[in-house]
Amino acid sequence: MKNGKRFEKFKNKISFAGNEMNLFLLQWKEAMDSVPGIIYPIKMPKDWKFYRLVKRKYIIKVKDKDGRHFWKLTTKGMSIADLIAFGLGKKSKWDKRWRILIFDVEEDRKKYRDFLRRKLKELNFYQLQKSVWITPHPIPEAFAWFLNNYKLADSVHFIVAEEVSNNKKIKEYFELD
Repeated sequence: MKNGKRFEKFKNKISFAGNEMNLFLLQWKEAMDSVPGIIYPIKMPKDWKFYRLVKRKYIIKVKDKDGRHFWKLTTKGMSIADLIAFGLGKKSKWDKRWRILIFDVEEDRKKYRDFLRRKLKELNFYQLQKSVWITPHPIPEAFAWFLNNYKLADSVHFIVAEEVSNNKKIKEYFELD
């Protein structure tokens, strides 16, 4: 069965309700297809596909107010899907450039600022200061969609640098030469 058809079956069986990040998952089908073992295992009996997702607590069975049962993606499942969609976790040769993210989110939008910090931690950025984060990996275009979706794009700036002072700790964190 082709990956596209598998995804369509997966999409039809799981309700992506209540969270804007769920729309993100649907829009990044191609990223999910590139890591089939997490979204749907290859060459396993059909029943095992969802069993594995349930066992790992990526999806849960819930009941709506009409008494109908459906599958819902958990927070843990969304985090894994975010990593897949952002293309992180793939080890590639370092191009000797640092990607620095600086943000200044107003106090009245504190929950968005905290949410951004949590996402940066999940995406394995290194925190230089409270609002300055760094990674050696290219920042995927999907991240721009994420920032626009949460109306954070005007508060975030990116810098690409070839040198960062005192980078020994940072290189150790990312296990770079």
